[in-house]
Amino acid sequence: MDAPGSGARASQIPDLTRLAGVPLTRSTGIRSTLGRLATMLGSAAAGVVVSLTSPDVALYINAVCFLISIAVTMLMVPSDAALRQEGVRDTIAPVSDGMSLRDFFAGAAFIAHTPLVRAIVIMVVLTNLLDSAAMNVLWALYARTVSSDGAWYGVMTAILAAGALTGAACYGAFGRRYSSRWVFLLMFVCACLPPCCCMAAQIPFPLVLAVIAIAGLSAGSINPMIDTILYALIPGDIRARTLGAMTAAVTAGMPFGSVMAGYLGQSMPLPLAFAIIGGCYAGVFVLTGFGRHWRRFDESFRHATEV
Repeated sequence: MDAPGSGARASQIPDLTRLAGVPLTRSTGIRSTLGRLATMLGSAAAGVVVSLTSPDVALYINAVCFLISIAVTMLMVPSDAALRQEGVRDTIAPVSDGMSLRDFFAGAAFIAHTPLVRAIVIMVVLTNLLDSAAMNVLWALYARTVSSDGAWYGVMTAILAAGALTGAACYGAFGRRYSSRWVFLLMFVCACLPPCCCMAAQIPFPLVLAVIAIAGLSAGSINPMIDTILYALIPGDIRARTLGAMTAAVTAGMPFGSVMAGYLGQSMPLPLAFAIIGGCYAGVFVLTGFGRHWRRFDESFRHATEV
């Protein structure tokens, strides 16, 4: 049930940002920062609650937090009618007649017929698939080569998460000034390719940790930057359906990445598996990161950041 709720929340960000009178880069950066911070703190809090009480109590507390979240949303987020009255929403997406599959195909059709959106979505789907392969499987296998119990895997993911949190916060503060299509593509390359190259080259582990920190810093700015440009490119009346179709595609691709990584990890030396994943990353960037349609990126981004 998370995907529909996530799509609904994301589709409201542009209207609420206009109502607040702040740049879209700041709101997407704050949203990404708070989301990452909540994930980190929530995981730590869950561990503390379970250790002090029991899993059942932790689940009850989680349910109460969901109820509080619902209440805050109902009390503080303006309704569609209020947004129209404030003049920040001109059109409302048509009410679905129950044909959710029709809504999905409407969003998919918009993606297919809009070159820049199509390129971004394909890039995101494929890189998330490769991220699933590298970070969920190959990183864990690599950590077993550093220590027999693989405990360093937790350190690697923690460093990546801390870097991403910092990157998202920096984007919220400075993204309006320094964002462009070349910055976007550079952040994508730095977030994905260097860790695979370093692990494939078997450089010393402390240097690998430093590269992971830089990759996390780059990764933290990617999601809010993607949100900003998609909000500028997708019309409000089809925004929720398009974001929903994109979320479905990203979610569907990730298990295939894990399966692929499991096969690579078992059938060949680990450095070669990292080299193959790194080559796939490079291929994705070459195939999707260039073309005339990318010229719209900077113009659309400037339009999106106007208060």
